[in-house]
Amino acid sequence: MPGSRFLDLFAGTGNIGIEALSRGAASAVFVEKDIKNIRIIKENLKITGLEKQAELICKDVLSAIDFLGMQKQQFDIIFLDPPYLKDFEASVLLAIAGHGLLKQDGTVIIESNKKDWPPRDAKDLKTVRQEKYGDTILSFYQYDQTTGRESSLLTAICPGSFDPVTYGHLDIIERASLLFPRLIVAVSRNPIKNPLFTIDERVEMLKEALSPYHNVEVDSFEGLTIQYAIQQKAKAIVRGLRVISDFENEFRMALTNKKLACHLETVFLMTKAEFSFISSTTVKEIASFGGSMRFLVPPIVEKRLKSKFNVCNS
Repeated sequence: MPGSRFLDLFAGTGNIGIEALSRGAASAVFVEKDIKNIRIIKENLKITGLEKQAELICKDVLSAIDFLGMQKQQFDIIFLDPPYLKDFEASVLLAIAGHGLLKQDGTVIIESNKKDWPPRDAKDLKTVRQEKYGDTILSFYQYDQTTGRESSLLTAICPGSFDPVTYGHLDIIERASLLFPRLIVAVSRNPIKNPLFTIDERVEMLKEALSPYHNVEVDSFEGLTIQYAIQQKAKAIVRGLRVISDFENEFRMALTNKKLACHLETVFLMTKAEFSFISSTTVKEIASFGGSMRFLVPPIVEKRLKSKFNVCNS
């Protein structure tokens, strides 16, 4: 504790952060969205004579993490005892890792109820220890020192359903691979849609179609794209635009993502004119009527489409 920088998320009345300062922490940042609690923290700091070593941020936790990340702040110890919602704990951990708030040899501590077990790890943050006190669990996380050098590369993700991948998709992916040292083509698991191909089939087709590109990886995810991007420590999200009508929805989504994670940029690439009419929906419709797909999709996809619709029509 002596000489450390301490970050108290969900600070409440500031007891944990003040305790850290009293035990020798050089400074502490208190994050609390309730203005009434902020006033209490100020009063408690004044009573203890520790106000000069403290910074108070009146924001919700994810917004505060974005703010601190923009300032390039780092901490030796980060403590959080969020409302007992496991998925939210995971989001906070991913945001901490994505923004690099924790020093390389630092520790994140999560206080949780044993009924709401915290996530085992979050990308590079791994559980190193757990302590149980009655119904309370303290989980300690540190960076995985075995993480490969890929994490230090400038990473972008290219998300989509890819049901199936078309030459229009490949055009965007190929050009994005020239802009970023590491590009992850991420297939989304969207429960609302009723895809023709399973997630494994889409991943398999993409891997075969993209095998010539050595800096391109294929993965799948579910949930928010922005959470996956933070998990992968991406700096950009690549989106393809075919026609002007695509822009309105993509622009709105880019602004939303910027609000959720201000360090992430959205890069728009216009599809080449010869591919601008191609969509996965159009391809599936043509395939269902036995039309030629030679100039629309790679051979592996054409073969899979014919197989799918032969089965469906039999």
